Amino acid sequence: MKRNIIFGCIFILGLGIFLYPTISNWLATRTHYSQVSSYDKKVKALQKKEIERREKEADAYNKQVQHSNQTFADPFAEKEKTGGKSYADALNIGDVMGYVEIPKIKVKLPIYPGTSEEVLSRGVGHLDKSSLPVGGKGTHTVLT
Repeated sequence: MKRNIIFGCIFILGLGIFLYPTISNWLATRTHYSQVSSYDKKVKALQKKEIERREKEADAYNKQVQHSNQTFADPFAEKEKTGGKSYADALNIGDVMGYVEIPKIKVKLPIYPGTSEEVLSRGVGHLDKSSLPVGGKGTHTVLT
């Protein structure tokens, strides 16, 4: 009886170790899709004037980045610094500032401002001082 309990515990432990990557991946994917879905709902709830205002702010920020001589800081050498209110508010609707969709492999990942370890554990990070991901001539967005 005692022997069966020990073998049962070892089997359950082994099964847990074996299934951990699959379950962890499923939970992360579910969280990503939930964040993207929430972001989509918030964007659809915005009025047209608000969307236009945010697009203008993002374009203005991108022009500022394009015409400045800013250099990228090594994110490992110093603490991350925010780019100010215009950076933080231009695209952010809640925590998420957008998402990356790769239909071929059925992936949707939320984009968060910053490149800290905490941000990258939740999704894709947007490097401060790079263009916001809205497109346009001469823009270069860095996502990590």
